[in-house]
Amino acid sequence: MEKEKAILTGNEALARGAYEAGVKVASAYPGTPSTEILENISKYSGIYSQWSVNEKVAMEVASGASIAGARSLVAMKHVGLNVAADPFMTLAYTGVNAGLVVVSADDPGMHSSQNEQDNRYYSMMAKIPMFEPADSQECKDFLKEAFKISEQFDIPVMLRTTTRISHSRSVVNLEDEPEIIKNKPYIKDPKKYVMIPAYAQIRHKDLLERWQRLKDYSNKSPLNLIIYPEHCSDITELEEKNYSSIGIIASGTCFQFAMEAFPSVPILKLGMPSPLPEVIIRDFLKDKDIAVIIEELSPFIQDQVSSLNLEIEIIGKEFFPENGEFNPGVVEDLYRKFEDLNYFKKGYENIKKETNNGLISSLIGKYTPKTFFEDNNALKNIEEVKNIISSIPPRPPVLCAGCSHRAVFNTLKKLKLTVMGDIGCYTLAVLPPLNSMDTTLCMGAGIGQALGAQKADPSLTGKLVSVIGDSTFFHSGITSLIDNVFNKGTGLVLILDNRITAMTGHQTNPGIGRTLMDDATTAIMPENIAAAVGVKNIRVINPYDIKKLEKAVKEELARNELSVIVCRQDCVLLNKNKKTAGYLIDQQTCKKCGLCIKFGCPAIEFKAEKYSINNTMCNSCGVCSTICPSKSIKLEKNG
Repeated sequence: MEKEKAILTGNEALARGAYEAGVKVASAYPGTPSTEILENISKYSGIYSQWSVNEKVAMEVASGASIAGARSLVAMKHVGLNVAADPFMTLAYTGVNAGLVVVSADDPGMHSSQNEQDNRYYSMMAKIPMFEPADSQECKDFLKEAFKISEQFDIPVMLRTTTRISHSRSVVNLEDEPEIIKNKPYIKDPKKYVMIPAYAQIRHKDLLERWQRLKDYSNKSPLNLIIYPEHCSDITELEEKNYSSIGIIASGTCFQFAMEAFPSVPILKLGMPSPLPEVIIRDFLKDKDIAVIIEELSPFIQDQVSSLNLEIEIIGKEFFPENGEFNPGVVEDLYRKFEDLNYFKKGYENIKKETNNGLISSLIGKYTPKTFFEDNNALKNIEEVKNIISSIPPRPPVLCAGCSHRAVFNTLKKLKLTVMGDIGCYTLAVLPPLNSMDTTLCMGAGIGQALGAQKADPSLTGKLVSVIGDSTFFHSGITSLIDNVFNKGTGLVLILDNRITAMTGHQTNPGIGRTLMDDATTAIMPENIAAAVGVKNIRVINPYDIKKLEKAVKEELARNELSVIVCRQDCVLLNKNKKTAGYLIDQQTCKKCGLCIKFGCPAIEFKAEKYSINNTMCNSCGVCSTICPSKSIKLEKNG
């Protein structure tokens, strides 16, 4: 019978793969582009799924499930693996009992991230094998294969996706039922799982042996395969057209671009790029003059291929950028350069004779790498596309109308305070018109940065605050707060508690009282944690009460002790169906001072020389009526 088909995103396909692979436990901390993996896994019965307070804890939960005998999955975005690196590195030593897969979702182009690090290097450093799917079908299939390899080689497996793979849709064949995977028995084995130095030394040697066996496997794996052009009946036709003298190596989304840009050139598709299948690569390139390595971000594959000392030219980052996300046009530009040299008519040896040099030397200086955000040849002659692009008005990211964070940062700006920030919706306060964020490094960093700044420059005392969201506080702010208490910090920490993990799409966190699987649980309040670790000055304030908030900030900054203010107000998007009276601006009394528009709420507009409120956007927080000096912003009267 024909299998059922579905059109799935990469993240949805990974969730389906987890179900079909018999996964029993899945954990994560939400972070784009990986968030939807756990959201979709939670819909499958038979899989326990949870949001953890951070990626390190999520990794530890999954490893514990694996040791206990259940197949487990942990997912995170690329920077999340930095948080989880401690257990990740040592898990390579201990190995697994049941299969364990770590999904790392990288973000080339930084669509929603503070950096675009290339997490493929984590695989090499930890000596953990890595799979890289190129579409949704492969997301499902590779994940299932990853569990088998994890158990076969007693090691976690890293499955790397990128934003394009995570969020793009393609057809996926579905299995009717998941594999029947019985939990493996737990066997007490301290020499395997307790990494004191004496045991870790043994396990490290064992890891090196497993890594060598994984290299052998990679050279035989069906995930690494050579794809010849469909229109070429045999290798002779390729040779006649000088296509066989070029070999392309690509993986993930770059494989899709290579297929489009170089339709007549053989491609080695690496579904398992780590450990690198050196034997396959040598065999693929043995009759080639040029190897073209197409990969986003760092030259992870290119550097390794170069180290093989093959007597051919290797083209890669000389012509492709090390930043940004690729698109077909980025890759097509290189193909055009081959055509400009008449390469496919003359061949490598003739080009070499004509230029008195190699191909790279003949191209360098004539070609500038393009990034995803720059114009490229693929678009230069498409006037329609250019006209559409030029007609789209800019839409910078902005806090939602009625967002409680806006009142907080309006207050901090008014008081001209230095603000050490964090990762969350509130990071947008760095943009005009609020301009109220001085630093944002990584999750949980703002509290520690504030302590360091104050220790370095005591004159900042009374002028410095740190801000952190409720979910980020649970993620990695608690330890920073403890450090402040221990080291006698005297600053002010604002915990912006909007009762949800808002930035990534309203996931629950320990302060909500509900789990990912919608079970009731204990709600852990940030103010109680602050009290438990020794903070003496704690307030809980509704940030919509902007006058009370300003007064509280001033009073706490005047203390010579550490203070915490929890700014608690539900995210305005949690209940969009709530019917409340809207606000309007009385045109008779409005002084047109512009203070309301400087507040930055997208519901407040300036058109036809007058200020007004768009009630299709207004969430009736009422803060604008508080800051209006002429009291011209009022509730609409019913009827």
